[in-house]
Amino acid sequence: MTDKSKQFTKKFLHIGALSMSPGFPDVWRKGYNRPITLDMSKVFEMPDVRNSVKYQLATMKRVHSPDVTHILGTSPDSMAMATLVADEFELPSVYMKMGQTDERVSGQMESLPGDANVVMIHDVMAEGKKLSKIVALLQKKGITSIDIYSMFTFGMAGAIELYASLRIPLYHITSFDMALLVMEEDGTAEQKVIDCCRQWHADPLNWDSSVIA
Repeated sequence: MTDKSKQFTKKFLHIGALSMSPGFPDVWRKGYNRPITLDMSKVFEMPDVRNSVKYQLATMKRVHSPDVTHILGTSPDSMAMATLVADEFELPSVYMKMGQTDERVSGQMESLPGDANVVMIHDVMAEGKKLSKIVALLQKKGITSIDIYSMFTFGMAGAIELYASLRIPLYHITSFDMALLVMEEDGTAEQKVIDCCRQWHADPLNWDSSVIA
């Protein structure tokens, strides 16, 4: 997966979908800044990249989740990709998401049978706390076979520990670590910028973007 992850990272960087700007960080709705962002709208604008992502997710499904019965999207962008992947296998696609400002889940829970095998497709995996609310509702309904695929993961320790405790497998196309590795190898970012991003990853809540100025 490492070679594939590197290929996708290079594609995302080339089209500007994946961008790093620690000096002008993206303000996350969770209340703190992040130096790297993934803009899925740019992925959908490029047919070759969009199809590459679709086929990679389909390959992940064949390898990791061969018995899946439903593909679930967790945001508008991931729902669009979930629908493309579901079409590959003639499977139902389902939409569920957490509210931006509250803990309510909206979507199509009623269309999922209790014996469903679900793949959840997510755009960016960070802490994963809101996503875990959807997982909890699925499990409450009796659904125990749940895999999560993300287009990009920050590889945060809290998310890894959370889903390990829930026994939910996490798979991703590319990651924060791979983005830094590619930019380091290609020389597309200064070392001080890469080091700054690593400092953010170690302690995002207390990270000070002004150190890069």
